Amino acid sequence: MEQSDIKHNYLSLFTELLVVTFVGLILTLIYNDTIILDELEHLRAAYFVSLGEVPYRDFFEHHHPLIWYMFAPIISVIPHLNLVALYTAKSLAFAFSVGSSIIIYLMVKRFMGGVFVAVAALVLYFFYFATWYSFSIFKPDTFMRFFYLCGLYNFLLYYDKQKLKNLMWCGTCFTIAFLFLQTCAFCILPLAVPAGYMLYKKPNLWRDFAVSALVPICLSAGFYAFLYMTGSLEGYWQLNVTYNRYLFDIVHSFTPSVLPDFLILIIIAYASMIYVYATHRQTTYFNIFALLTVFETITHIYFPAVYPHYLVLLFLYCGIIIAFVLNFEQNKWIFRIALVIIIINLILNLFSLAATNNKESHLYLREYDKNPQADIVNFDVTLFSIFAPKYSYYWFYPNFEYIDNAIFHRMPDYNINDLISKHKPLYIAYNPHIKQAFDFKKVGQKFDIAECYPQHMLNTGILEDYEEILINLYKRKALP
Repeated sequence: MEQSDIKHNYLSLFTELLVVTFVGLILTLIYNDTIILDELEHLRAAYFVSLGEVPYRDFFEHHHPLIWYMFAPIISVIPHLNLVALYTAKSLAFAFSVGSSIIIYLMVKRFMGGVFVAVAALVLYFFYFATWYSFSIFKPDTFMRFFYLCGLYNFLLYYDKQKLKNLMWCGTCFTIAFLFLQTCAFCILPLAVPAGYMLYKKPNLWRDFAVSALVPICLSAGFYAFLYMTGSLEGYWQLNVTYNRYLFDIVHSFTPSVLPDFLILIIIAYASMIYVYATHRQTTYFNIFALLTVFETITHIYFPAVYPHYLVLLFLYCGIIIAFVLNFEQNKWIFRIALVIIIINLILNLFSLAATNNKESHLYLREYDKNPQADIVNFDVTLFSIFAPKYSYYWFYPNFEYIDNAIFHRMPDYNINDLISKHKPLYIAYNPHIKQAFDFKKVGQKFDIAECYPQHMLNTGILEDYEEILINLYKRKALP
């Protein structure tokens, strides 16, 4: 069989694998238990924004705000039911992830060797189930990834043709990506190397970079001017910079990195890189993706990823690197071994999908939807209601909020038990095993939330008036 026939057959096989994967992604959106606290957090913040409230000033948050302002007009017009809001948001995330996949296909096809590499890279991108469930997660990461990939594609187009419009689109997309998620800066940083190399080889290109820089400068200036005019600039800086610096240190003091759980794809990618450089088959664009892979790996070693969906971009880079090698090794035994591993992993992903379902998570949201405007107090990472009334600046999770009070003393008179006694919420989500002590290593101090900030912790005597209707979910007893 000729090489062209072999390549065509394998392209057909990888296309079929991609179709099966896409069906799995749709089933994951509908059926899999991927409803996480962060999604409801961002939906609730979007709901607050739709009511005219300003993040950081009027309610506690420690993320960039673009996702809330993007979804606020939508949440203001859909029925105020938790499941409706959640699946509207997840469908939007799914659509953006489809857009990301299209960008990946176009980018890899153009710069890394054609259709086969693009299809194989997408199949390898979905190698782990973590990418499957992150495909429809309503988090800033999903939208950041779309705009980052748009920016990366335009950066590579500019590297190829030096057209100013591509560089301007690159800067625009990178800025929007940053406004969704500040950690996008770490994804953009390694591109300074090829950009610097371009300027070294063609010094006259500095004018293009200067002109294109005006777009992100204007967008950023508009963003910070908005924060200043709404009186939230100081809170933004405190909660997105200072607070997150402490939170990172705290969370990673007791939560290990998940990176070691996903070494198969990463090891194969690095072996592929060594092979490409040893056989001198690298291209300029392969070098760029190799640089991105190494930098992303170092980032996740230095800033350990505590959840698998934080590693999705690394999975993408690894998939592109491996697909590049598979493109010219289709008649060798190593290709057949890789193909077997890919198929086995696809089957494992389908088993992961079949093994979990969203019935348990839906129980909580259906209970809340019986009383969509009911008062709910959250002392757990269980699911909480998006549309419940807010009676305080702090509304999210006591172990996060008391850190803010410990650092900035933002609400010294805050007392959750007084609020409960006053408003008598219908529901209380409470986990008795909640971790109560955090060690502030950076300042050499240890705060025990129960001892130093008891006003953030639930007085469990209050639960005598409640009954547990679901795990860690208590409902106020009916009056006799």
